[in-house]
Amino acid sequence: MNNSAFSDGFDDVARKPEIWLDESRYQIVVADALFDLFDRKFFNGTIEERNGYYKAAMFHAGLAIENAAKAVLVKRDPNLIQNKRIYFKNLCGKNGHDILKGTQSALGILSPEQERLLRKLKQFVIWFGKYTLPLFGTDLDDHNLRQEMGLINVADDRTIISEILKRLTDHVKS
Repeated sequence: MNNSAFSDGFDDVARKPEIWLDESRYQIVVADALFDLFDRKFFNGTIEERNGYYKAAMFHAGLAIENAAKAVLVKRDPNLIQNKRIYFKNLCGKNGHDILKGTQSALGILSPEQERLLRKLKQFVIWFGKYTLPLFGTDLDDHNLRQEMGLINVADDRTIISEILKRLTDHVKS
């Protein structure tokens, strides 16, 4: 068996929007469980528990939206997948994980609240859900971003996350 035997069907599989939506659903299930744990620990848990649950929930919520947006983009243009490679850079930022840019590419106009939340989620996916500090220290110089990152309003954030995911899922299913 040659080495390409495992990747030969990659393009066909990756061009299926349902694959991307499935991953989105898996991620939001995890995010919802973590948000629920955060809610239960809010008044009687340690700061480590609360922050851990919140950061992980936002990370997984961000991945859910990212994958749902990519499902829309793949449905719209299956040629984003070619020669066993995924080409989201032009639509989802230089690293392919700019959730705001990817969701705007998928949906177009977003409300200011949705844009705010997507800017915040982008940070959780790129660094805040994984590392102690951002990849670039200059990211900390952005006063507005620091304010957005510090605002924890789980009920509102969950509502906006659900709205965005519904819009993205509806686009794939239409």
